[in-house]
Amino acid sequence: MRFVILLSIFLGLTFYTVNAQTLNFDQLNSTVGSGRAISFTTSSWGNGFGHRLINGDPGEFTTLNLQYRHNASVWTDAMVVTSLGNIGFGTSNPHNPQGWGKAIEVSSISSSKFLVSTVTNTVRLGFYAHSNWNGPRGIIGTESNHDLSFHTNYSEEHIRIKTNGNVGIGTSSPTNKLEVNGTIKTKEVNVTATGWADYVFEPDYQLIPLSEVEAFIFNNGHLPNIPTEKEVFEQGVNLLEMNIKLLEKIEELTLYIIELKGQYDEQDRKINQIQIKLQNEK
Repeated sequence: MRFVILLSIFLGLTFYTVNAQTLNFDQLNSTVGSGRAISFTTSSWGNGFGHRLINGDPGEFTTLNLQYRHNASVWTDAMVVTSLGNIGFGTSNPHNPQGWGKAIEVSSISSSKFLVSTVTNTVRLGFYAHSNWNGPRGIIGTESNHDLSFHTNYSEEHIRIKTNGNVGIGTSSPTNKLEVNGTIKTKEVNVTATGWADYVFEPDYQLIPLSEVEAFIFNNGHLPNIPTEKEVFEQGVNLLEMNIKLLEKIEELTLYIIELKGQYDEQDRKINQIQIKLQNEK
């Protein structure tokens, strides 16, 4: 029904009458109390389609609810603004037991998402909560085929996750699964290895004679099977491979020591025999 709202305001002893806009509503009431609604029935087909704005008083705070119905006889909350300033989408009581100054909650039975997007390049960033997608979990990520980066101070990028899964810290173009442009400090690093240097102790391992090692060092300036300084500066070092090579050298060094000890013991034995022979000849 078409009507004109007359808004009357008393200020002191002065009386004002304002002609408001002509509106069409299915329902409009404004008396004090909860459950007051402005309803828009878009279609009466089926069980009804439409929207309404209604106030509520669940206790301890009041609410202003934007509700909808889609082929349904009952109304469902689409958005709720509480008198505490909290906002809920899909919930009439936004979760805020810690008492944050303001809270926004997007809620649904089994899954929900909060999406931020651009028309240009169709970039979509989502915050997701799911009860059974590869296990109950929360998810942050791009819904479009774009990188995800983490910033501080608005424009200072610190972490970049590429669409191929590479992660860069201090770099926006990582070429490995994890690339850090800076110092890493940690209490422990556990590396999974597919091989180890104990092959040095196998019976058929060919230990390079020390004279050849000496000649190699003299001619090349580094140990056999160890990268040069130039190679390290240009290509970096694979820590697992380098640890295996260093262990190889330690195990080879152990074998050299055992070999030299055997030679020393043999020489000591011969010296003792000579000393005994000399004493017997006196």
